[in-house]
Amino acid sequence: MLIVRALVMGGMALGLTPRELGLEAGVPDEVLAPEVLSDPDARVAASWVLRLWDYLPRRAGDESFGLWLAERLSGAPLTVAWWVILASRTLGDGLARAQRYQRLLHDAAQSEVIETPGGVIYRHQVGAPPFRASRHAIEFGFASLVQLARRATGQDLVPELTRLKHPAPSDLARHRRFFGPAIDFDADHDEIGFSREQLDRPLVTADDALREVVEAHARALIARLPSDERTSARAASVVCELLRDGAPRAESVARRLGIPQRTLQRRLQAEGTSFAALVDGVRRELSERYLADPRVSTQEVAFLVGFSDVSAFHRAFVRWTGVTPARFRARG
Repeated sequence: MLIVRALVMGGMALGLTPRELGLEAGVPDEVLAPEVLSDPDARVAASWVLRLWDYLPRRAGDESFGLWLAERLSGAPLTVAWWVILASRTLGDGLARAQRYQRLLHDAAQSEVIETPGGVIYRHQVGAPPFRASRHAIEFGFASLVQLARRATGQDLVPELTRLKHPAPSDLARHRRFFGPAIDFDADHDEIGFSREQLDRPLVTADDALREVVEAHARALIARLPSDERTSARAASVVCELLRDGAPRAESVARRLGIPQRTLQRRLQAEGTSFAALVDGVRRELSERYLADPRVSTQEVAFLVGFSDVSAFHRAFVRWTGVTPARFRARG
């Protein structure tokens, strides 16, 4: 919810009240209601957050909106996990501890901290590939992490490396301020790296007593969350893997999950969906993500989401969104 509040603050800076932002972005009133926004532990469906990340950069007309938003918030802690970092003794210790609580940020977070000979790389992935958050959300998260590290160490820390999967913007001035010269675009992963020397720096914000309180609160929040082992989520990951060979059959997905087909259908029904609706949803989500990348042609998108015929993909996309793939892409 704290990320949503940050986005609402961005909307207000653009002259939008929360209600106006919701109307223009297609987010229900109850998601941005005052009582929800005031609850730091509230949970919001990822689909609504993604709509805000899609709409606000277009409204701002800023290709580096995520960095603009991070600058306005000036490194304020956005999650319980970030308070864990601030209260830890070193930056490395804080990152390692915060990794335990990443689900508080996003149910589908699959980020990891990778040890290297010279330090660590923090690789960010939301959901199973090729799912990915918007470029603005990724840049906002990395920039906010850098600001937090600078605040915690009391030094103008610059990451050893930053790699981003999306293309470079036309103006790199903001990126250089946050990430320094060692930044690459069109990379294989979204990741940011820190040296061993940076990780070992003592934090001026270290507080053992506060860290114990914050971690106890984080563990309590994790315990209250519903199980993330839903059959629909596991099945969606398998569907992603199988789509390039065409629309997967329920029998094939059930076999990959190690359960009978009838069990798969029964569990999906209990979770409020069906196999056909699941495949349709995955195809739509992937289609929108691929179309957002100008390097991927419409024909390639059709193939990647399991259509052998472009006209069939065209009809399906109009059914999903009400607009053609070309119109969706032109709209940004």
